[in-house]
Amino acid sequence: MSGFIYFLPGAPACVSNLTPWGLSHVGASLSSRQAMLPHGNGTLVCQSKFSGKLEYKPGEQTWVQIPDRFASKPAWLGWWNDDPPTEDDLRRKKTLPGNEVQLIDNTKWLVPRLRKYIDSDQMQLIYRTEVPTRLDYDSGGILTIGEVIPEYSAIWKQAMAVADALIGAAKDGEDLTEVELIEFAGPLLGINYHVSIFELVKLGILGHEESREIVRFALDMKGFEERIKNLLSRSQSTGTNTPSGSEPSNTDSPAVTDQPSPI
Repeated sequence: MSGFIYFLPGAPACVSNLTPWGLSHVGASLSSRQAMLPHGNGTLVCQSKFSGKLEYKPGEQTWVQIPDRFASKPAWLGWWNDDPPTEDDLRRKKTLPGNEVQLIDNTKWLVPRLRKYIDSDQMQLIYRTEVPTRLDYDSGGILTIGEVIPEYSAIWKQAMAVADALIGAAKDGEDLTEVELIEFAGPLLGINYHVSIFELVKLGILGHEESREIVRFALDMKGFEERIKNLLSRSQSTGTNTPSGSEPSNTDSPAVTDQPSPI
């Protein structure tokens, strides 16, 4: 059992929060100790549960510098060669339900489902929010599903922007770049794991197809495509018009595409 080790050049001996380095995904329960590496004096940091392996052994570890775009201050990432971090090592205590996706090393990681398209008699696309939300009352006094709770609001808004871009590709030829699509798999796995896209890539366990599968499942793109086919089929059989795509996501009332959802 082992986790990632971080080296922070010039950092104080006691580091209790990695947010200033842009590494908040590591968590709040940390152990640290001063160390001298070829990169200078600084501090080694890891999750507290791995404190017994918090040391610098260059011949037994892999070390890579974290690029500026993934860390707001100079930082290095390390792990033990004979005991790299595993899915179980990195899993958060609190996770969102979803589906397991197998990565390159044949390990299965829990990908959260953020939304799910539902069938309806209405000729429109409707999805149910699968992340925790607040309750609310609409103008008529009916209890409804409200906004996503603060813990997940940022990733929800990011996810809906990605979803709109993917749906836009189906409608207007717009598309996400391959890099954007691949890298979004990192924040999605980061919901259930203490991990970033940089760390996943450096471990060599994430590929293009795995990334695409993670994004498609989290956003229920399969459900979207099936719902579109269903609407088109109903339209052809009844002679009515039906949407050719989804309206942009409503991040304020995200339970459905354009209206609040009664409890």
